[in-house]
Amino acid sequence: MTLSRRQFIATSAIAAGTVVMTPFGRAMAAPAAVPAEVVATPTPVSGADGVLDKVLAGLPPFNAGDEIRVVKVKKGTYNRKLPIRMPSGVKLVVAAGTKFVLLSKGTQDALLRIENVNNVTIVGGTWDGNKKIVKAKTEWRHAIVVHASDTVTIQGVKACNAKGDGIYIGTDTTPCTNVTVTGVSCYSNARAGMAVTACNGLTCTSSKFYSNKGEAPEAGVVIEPHLHAGLPASVIDNVVFNKCDFYSNAGRGFLAVMQQSSSLTPETGITLLNCKYRNNGRAKKDASAAGIALLRPRLVTVTGGTSSGNKYGVYILGKRSESQDLNAPVSGTVNLNGLAVVSNLLEGVIVQSAVSSLQLKNTTIKYNSRKKKYAYDGLRIKQGDNVQVTGGGIVTKHRYGVYADPGVTGVVLTGTNLTGNKKGKVYAKGASVTVA
Repeated sequence: MTLSRRQFIATSAIAAGTVVMTPFGRAMAAPAAVPAEVVATPTPVSGADGVLDKVLAGLPPFNAGDEIRVVKVKKGTYNRKLPIRMPSGVKLVVAAGTKFVLLSKGTQDALLRIENVNNVTIVGGTWDGNKKIVKAKTEWRHAIVVHASDTVTIQGVKACNAKGDGIYIGTDTTPCTNVTVTGVSCYSNARAGMAVTACNGLTCTSSKFYSNKGEAPEAGVVIEPHLHAGLPASVIDNVVFNKCDFYSNAGRGFLAVMQQSSSLTPETGITLLNCKYRNNGRAKKDASAAGIALLRPRLVTVTGGTSSGNKYGVYILGKRSESQDLNAPVSGTVNLNGLAVVSNLLEGVIVQSAVSSLQLKNTTIKYNSRKKKYAYDGLRIKQGDNVQVTGGGIVTKHRYGVYADPGVTGVVLTGTNLTGNKKGKVYAKGASVTVA
């Protein structure tokens, strides 16, 4: 349908400046103006199959600079057989208490599809993937899918009960860009609360990822770039999680699994700011079950926050066991700044295989080894030759504060408190560890 100007009710207009700062601190030119918002539906519409779809399909084409259309969904429970497909330039506002349930049994279906579009915002609603009706094994049935899209905001939604991921962001070849996720809850999904496979520019703030279980990796969030035959892995860069909570997931709270072909020089990589990682992987036998698990990391910076009650506080694996890793150079930079690693079951921080640089600054590791008192270490380094620990403390109730396996070199601890560990501050037989 074609909407006349009289059918639009202006609700807001925001003037843009000439320069804005990105979440990553870089200045960039702002657009000439942020499009105003207009209400495309004078009264809220039903979210049932055919009703909402007709409104969305009937909107005029969206061009750069056009007004953003606001479509409102009235309160209700909508059992949908078809996905909701978002066009460009639409803000979908879902009334509080509204629930969408996926009734189709397809193994690659989704409730909401944001694909090859731009300037889309989703506000509110519970998006239920209804995993119980799908008996086939699958990891591709999601509640919300964002594919190859730019300038997407997901705000205040609940994404749950997907057979795959609650929210899936990425595509096989074209990365998403400028994605903002804020105030969401992703829970009871089989694979992950949120999965990111191709994205350059993701900011996730004040969101919860919990109780995800049923299909590996059983994570709150998993970052895992796609692989394509003969091509480098998909782009993962400029990713920020701020004040998020990852808890009670069966496998991992936050998991990043880069590929051997992933870029060795990301611009800002993955940044975790003031997040909580709680009670993840407690009953899991998988080696990498942890609050934070970093496999083949490229550039990961963790600043502030607490990792507590997990199997491991932080698990780092520079190389995996796959054949393509055997001759790959050691790579990856991990920075732990001011992180509190407290009361985890096994080691507080474990380096299972070497990365090119691991730095801990003003990080506190204490009261770990909860599964068996004095059986595990605060910081365990199985491989590595560049581990710098500055300030902070690795104290109390561990076997050793730092345990470096034979062959480990280049470990330097400067001004770090190492008191209160059962067998001593450092074990370094056959290793090179300097305490200054």
